[in-house]
Amino acid sequence: MPTGAQIRQDFIGFFKERDHVIVPSASLVPKNDPTLLFTNSGMVQFKDVFLGADTRSYERAVDSQKCMRVAGKHNDLDDVGRDDSHHTFFEMLGNWSFGDYYKEEAIKWAWQLLTEVWGMPPERLYATVFQDEFGEIDSDEDAANAWRDQPAFDPTHLFYTGRKDNFWEMADTGPCGPCSEIHVDLHTGSGPITRETLQTSRLVELWNLVFIQYNRRGPTQLSPLPNTHVDTGMGLERVTAILQKVESNYRTDLLWPLIDATQRLTGHKDAVRELNFTPYRVIADHARAAAFLIADGVTPGNTGRNYVCRMIIRRASRFGAEIGLTEPFLAEISETVIQTYAAAYKELDVRSDIIANTLTSEEARFRQTIDSGLAHLTGLITTAQSEGRGTLSGAETFNLYATYGLPVEISRDVAREDGLDVDHPGFVKALESHRVASGAGKSMGEISATEADAYRILKENLREQHLIGPEGVEHEPFGPLDIPAAVLTMVSKRGNAIPTARTGDQIGLVMAASPFYVEGGGQVADTGSITAADDRWKVTITEVIQPVAGLIVHFGTVTSGTPSGGDDAVVSVNPHLRRETMRNHTATHLLHRELRNLLGEQVQQAGSLVTPDRLRFDFQHDTTLTQPQIAQLVHGINQTILADHPIIISHESREVALERGATALFGEKYGDIVRSVQIGTSDSIYSLELCGGTHVSNTGQIGTIIVNSETSVAAGIRRIDAVTGRKAFEHIENSRKTLEHIYAELRTDPLGLSARLTHLLAAEADAEKARAAGALTLARSQFESALVFVKHVLGVPLMAAKFEVGETKLLRKITDWYQKVYPSGIVIVGAQIDSSARVVVRVSKDLLAHGLHAGDLAATISKKVGGQGGGNSSLAQGGGNQPDRLDAALAGAEQIVAKALTEHD
Repeated sequence: MPTGAQIRQDFIGFFKERDHVIVPSASLVPKNDPTLLFTNSGMVQFKDVFLGADTRSYERAVDSQKCMRVAGKHNDLDDVGRDDSHHTFFEMLGNWSFGDYYKEEAIKWAWQLLTEVWGMPPERLYATVFQDEFGEIDSDEDAANAWRDQPAFDPTHLFYTGRKDNFWEMADTGPCGPCSEIHVDLHTGSGPITRETLQTSRLVELWNLVFIQYNRRGPTQLSPLPNTHVDTGMGLERVTAILQKVESNYRTDLLWPLIDATQRLTGHKDAVRELNFTPYRVIADHARAAAFLIADGVTPGNTGRNYVCRMIIRRASRFGAEIGLTEPFLAEISETVIQTYAAAYKELDVRSDIIANTLTSEEARFRQTIDSGLAHLTGLITTAQSEGRGTLSGAETFNLYATYGLPVEISRDVAREDGLDVDHPGFVKALESHRVASGAGKSMGEISATEADAYRILKENLREQHLIGPEGVEHEPFGPLDIPAAVLTMVSKRGNAIPTARTGDQIGLVMAASPFYVEGGGQVADTGSITAADDRWKVTITEVIQPVAGLIVHFGTVTSGTPSGGDDAVVSVNPHLRRETMRNHTATHLLHRELRNLLGEQVQQAGSLVTPDRLRFDFQHDTTLTQPQIAQLVHGINQTILADHPIIISHESREVALERGATALFGEKYGDIVRSVQIGTSDSIYSLELCGGTHVSNTGQIGTIIVNSETSVAAGIRRIDAVTGRKAFEHIENSRKTLEHIYAELRTDPLGLSARLTHLLAAEADAEKARAAGALTLARSQFESALVFVKHVLGVPLMAAKFEVGETKLLRKITDWYQKVYPSGIVIVGAQIDSSARVVVRVSKDLLAHGLHAGDLAATISKKVGGQGGGNSSLAQGGGNQPDRLDAALAGAEQIVAKALTEHD
């Protein structure tokens, strides 16, 4: 029986033998596609090829693609754990043809692989091809004939189906075409398969062969593409279950080791495991998904991808608690994930420590609040049921998340157990409103799918008018900063054409060529200007985007004149800001290298931000850097800057660059030819990274680096903020001026500063001691005076007095003094400290049996001054924001004590 790993390799090897290039899986975080939260299918990394906006050096490809389906149109989360086939993370096997072979070969090879290599009985296999139920698109007779030509294929096993099942479309517009699905009969002998029974559970869709041959321009407008493509997809988990002859994907060797690892932790017998198979399935699925997400640089957080990562960890943790796992356990399950998958996905092994640490930290955080969160949720469910509601509101579920860290998906799981649902759209709305109100901005995506479609149409129109080439506008961000170029068109942020513009308007300009750097790799986009060749108008550019491959849009404000499409212009990058950005970007490479020198080669970059003003560098590390470590780090970087190493930019094959030791960031998209940034000579390479950013020509141009802060941003992720160049010089100048001011104020010089500070600190300590002694003496004097006014309430000595003290600890000291004078008694003292009322209450222990409780007394007095209080039975404190009511509150203390004594008696 083949293993899952063997099946994956069989697929890849089969197509490699047929001249397909093995392409590594893209990251789960899609690059250059703001419309997607995660890579959700194999075609994502080839989307621009189908759109004609990108090319590859090969015409045939094969891969196994990591996929996540937990958001948007493709969201399988609700079904995970409920059945044996759905997953959040899965692998998609695919073979691809970009204008090369087509239907005949794709179908022939699919049949050969299934029947000859994997030995599936032909009598159990069925195929579908496209036939338009509206009669507007030609039936796919080419595919149908190809199926009939396959040896041992039964023609009665071929079915024609309509648009819903057998016509694939990327979006409302763009590349599309018929597809052919291959199904396997799981229950041979249960009667004949008909078109009506095709969609029953008896058959499982195994493989989808998509034939991209049209370009959709509108609801009824299809035109043939100049080149046809093949895009196939087959779920590895599903085909493994069939070949291993098990009824569940979770019982294959791709997931069963995770089930087995969980069972070892619970100690369950097999029968108990089967009774609790839903939690076991959820844990296996979510542990695998979380490990792959973290390996691709996604950390738990509050929005977007980070929220999904947090949610699946916490959901798995909650299901673990259901089966007795009360301590963090997912890190142990992740070890099995890594053992199972690291041979195919090396990033799991490279980042094994950060995976384990992130899982444990996130679980520990959740465990601190899960009990109180679930208790509050139970209360909400009870209230909803008593009110006759069938749904928990978005506000209720958001409060559970914001207060207790309970993701809405967990609230939904629990609510459904009691027959309720949750208002998920309402939750999303509440979450978004909170983020905007707190200044965090919107959470997902730079442009919508509709806007992306508008830009694709715009690009296609420009190509049809021969205003741009097949690959788009000319874009060279590493050349001259000023270039001549014509205005091709003016657009809005949504990608709609703007016919005219005047001074003050916000517009986007698509130019025939651009020297602007577009945001990528952590580096922000350039700013600058576009000016008419005859100076009739000018647009100040503040934002540059690439909404689709090959289309650069410059957004800004018309500062003079009236630009028009077709005008000749000069496109200019701001040289000053570009130079500052270059300094900071090269400095991130030095920082990365020195962090590895300091902490070890296991340190991995986890994100960066490079702007003209500063640099921000995130890296994977568990503990805070000490001040000596930061000093050593900064010293090492500045020594490298002073060494004036050359920066050598080269283009080479990815394999050659990696063999030379280049650092490649997991999650980044690299082509066959990569851009490598080498710091140092070929004889003495200091740093070598794959990078598409702009850089200085030698390290000396950076000037110096100053680290402003080192903080934690997530579990196992540290962040360094720093400045270089002019900003570092400004920092030094400001520090120098501050020191000069200190010298003048302290009447000293640099050599005498240390001694002067020591003297002043000693004098300050002496003054503080004297002040404290004086305050204590004054408080003692007030206490002696107040003793005269002690009253006896039903035989119990009571002091209720206001004092003029500046610290709450002096009020507590007064209660100590009182207790020595009256070992059996009650003292309630208050003071106005700053703008608040403060209260301290002490009750001698012998009076506790008489119903007196210091915490209750403190709460009652505090309520009268607009606040709250509490504590233990003998000592408590409180206060409020209405100090003007303190006298009245203390005056009423005698009545409060008398009532407490009377009620007890």
